[in-house]
Amino acid sequence: MRLAMDIGGTNLKLGLINDQGTVEKHEMYRMEDILSHSNFIEALKLCLNKFVGQNKITCGGVSSKGFIDSANGEVIDDVGLGKELRGFSICQILTNIYNAPFSIENDAKCYAWGEYKFGIGKKYKTFCCITLGTGIGCAYVDSGNLFSGGYPWGGVLGGHISIDRNGPTCDCGNIGCFEMYCSKNGILRILGESMPSMLASNDPVISFFNSVRNGNINSKEIFNDFLCNLATGLVTIINLYSPNAIILGGGIMNSYDIFLNELKEIVSERAFIVSGVECSIEKATLGNYAPLLGAAFLPKMEK
Repeated sequence: MRLAMDIGGTNLKLGLINDQGTVEKHEMYRMEDILSHSNFIEALKLCLNKFVGQNKITCGGVSSKGFIDSANGEVIDDVGLGKELRGFSICQILTNIYNAPFSIENDAKCYAWGEYKFGIGKKYKTFCCITLGTGIGCAYVDSGNLFSGGYPWGGVLGGHISIDRNGPTCDCGNIGCFEMYCSKNGILRILGESMPSMLASNDPVISFFNSVRNGNINSKEIFNDFLCNLATGLVTIINLYSPNAIILGGGIMNSYDIFLNELKEIVSERAFIVSGVECSIEKATLGNYAPLLGAAFLPKMEK
């Protein structure tokens, strides 16, 4: 059995996956609860022991937000909660626990790899995977290879391209970043400025998209800006990489029904001639399983 771990900005997800890619078991824990423990590693071990039980682990992978040193099996740096993970040789820790090989990669890359191995990415020679979640993740698959550039974290910073030079300052230090407008945190920021009453709901982002469906005029204005900003980010990425497809995942895609078709039209009109016409924009098919499957079947594990 393969053990997969997805360390996100909000949750820790665990999966037990067989060699055919079937997720046999899946559970989720709040990262805030684990990181608040006096000893992060011990808290993590408690979660793992409960989750794995008597299953024999043959290999595994870790999907993590942030800049990843896959060679040394650790997180180099990150923005926000992920900074707490710096310096932990997490793959070595897991190898010691289970006496099995483990690999680690950026969460967007794992998401993309999961879609390539088992999802809609199988259809395409090249594609960019954009995850619209707490932040915005980005990864590029080219002819069955994960793009890394000159450094291990190359290709993952699509969320930090600047789409507004007069925009707010991002935690990364840049100004007007893509994820300041089109991620969950970005939408919460905008709602806090324009519709603060909506922040009182259990899930303000879902409430926002529902209010758009119901024809709320104020929500519609914010939604139109969201759509324009999302198209701007995607057009920039398409013009840069010329992929066969953009695959969109993450929690915001739960509301894809009200924006995906219109998004495709705007991008087609604005992207550079051939790229705009030829590049497909698709919804990811694996949901929360994508980064777990990608982590469990990283290329390093298959060699």
